[in-house]
Amino acid sequence: MAASPDPENILVIKPSSLGDVVHTLPAVGALRDRWPAAKITWVVQPAFAPLLCDNPDIHAIILFPRAEFRGSSGVLRFLKWLSHFEPRGWDMAIDFQGLLRSALIGRAACPTWFVGPIDAREGARWFYDHYERGSGQHAVERNLTVAMAAGAPRPKELRFSLPEAPGPRVIAGLDYVALHPYSRGSGKALPEAILRKLIEKLAPVPVVIVGKGEALAAVPSHVTDLTNQTSLPELVAVLRDARAVISVDSGPMHLAAAVNRKVLAIHTWSHPARVGPWQHSALAWRAGKIAAREEHDPQLQGRQPEESELTQIVEWCQ
Repeated sequence: MAASPDPENILVIKPSSLGDVVHTLPAVGALRDRWPAAKITWVVQPAFAPLLCDNPDIHAIILFPRAEFRGSSGVLRFLKWLSHFEPRGWDMAIDFQGLLRSALIGRAACPTWFVGPIDAREGARWFYDHYERGSGQHAVERNLTVAMAAGAPRPKELRFSLPEAPGPRVIAGLDYVALHPYSRGSGKALPEAILRKLIEKLAPVPVVIVGKGEALAAVPSHVTDLTNQTSLPELVAVLRDARAVISVDSGPMHLAAAVNRKVLAIHTWSHPARVGPWQHSALAWRAGKIAAREEHDPQLQGRQPEESELTQIVEWCQ
């Protein structure tokens, strides 16, 4: 079965996570460039939908309420949700998630042509009409490979279409370093003692702490703590307007790399070569070394920064 040469309706399936949604934006931009008249609809989790609002590359959003599908009866609720996923004459569906549930969503839409990644898990690739090899690359590259398999040429320049909302008023006019120390991944978040030492060494430069986590009980006068206080569009603005961004390996780190050229990603056990910041101007810290993500040895044992190594991170901000 061949893909439609000029699809009118394209379904993009990438419900989560934050970093994964960010990494899919250039691929969707490539689809828009290839078919400027097509209506592109994105299936996404409600928590990440604000990132896609007013995105010129997409026409509509379908919310995937994953939280409602947990528990012993979650499968039944998911199947019921699929039953209301009415086919809308989709000419093409593209599964960037590569899981069984995302493949089922694509099949429920009854597209003429269904494309996905060859490294899809849980048997998802058996639902596709075509899958493309893209494993072993950075997520941005893998997603672009899938978009190219669907018929979109590789763009000369990658674009990350993200909200242009203003930042919080409390930091208006500050020339600050944005600091994101939190992560749900085990061992990725900065320990409180190291976090406090880092912000101490950054003084007197203004520091703005962002993200979701347990806020510090008290902070020095040069620190504005916005922990748990920003919407996603506001978070984009804080990261975009910073003089530099320091972030642990996390979704907000990838968000920062999409909107700010001066980003330092702190990697503990994760490998920068595969999951580091995409932007080539961004650097990664791992095991005492600051370098481009491709220059880090994936065999080297990772760890948390030591107090004696924080000076090099501060000097990078200058």
